[in-house]
Amino acid sequence: MPTISGFSDTEAESVRGAMLVAKLCIDAALKEAFFDDGGFSSRIGKYFGSNEAGTHAIMKTINSMKLLIETDVYCVKRGGDIEDSNAKADHFTTQSIVFGGSDARQARTARLQGTMMYEGKRVNHVESVMTDAPKNGAFEMELFDNFFGLPYMLQDSQSQIETFLHELSHVAAGTKDVDAPSCYGWGGVQYCKSIKKGTENAESYGMFLQSYIG
Repeated sequence: MPTISGFSDTEAESVRGAMLVAKLCIDAALKEAFFDDGGFSSRIGKYFGSNEAGTHAIMKTINSMKLLIETDVYCVKRGGDIEDSNAKADHFTTQSIVFGGSDARQARTARLQGTMMYEGKRVNHVESVMTDAPKNGAFEMELFDNFFGLPYMLQDSQSQIETFLHELSHVAAGTKDVDAPSCYGWGGVQYCKSIKKGTENAESYGMFLQSYIG
């Protein structure tokens, strides 16, 4: 697990709790993907829209997030008072999760990029970067004052859990804030879904994964 620094004891407890719940959300998503395909597909439809290529891209991102949260390649630090911002995170070099061609070709490409060597290169995003990371804690996530004013958990809304998952997807998979500020909040998730960019949008992953805690 990553190290945390600069927080008060109360804040540190909240951050550790958010990290733990985030891991549980990711594990629950992967469990549903493998054991309840119908439930997983329905949930993807709500947050991202449904197509085979998108599902593979989502799985690739979630697996990268799982690998990252169990390592110490990044650290979590206390930031200051940044107006209208809850948190920020370093991004690993963005790896495209959008593919061209027919639906079948897109799905195959996404699956190959997420699971095996593709065009002679490692393609698990976190694995490839961790190999070259200069030291543990080389990448940072900062949590600002606004983070601690958020509810701990709130379905289909910004919360501490959702924010942590949002930032984790930036670090793990190079997700974006698509057309910011249009991408934020529940309205932003639906906006990105409507323009077929949900699989690129960090907020979409935050709210999708938060939905696994009831």
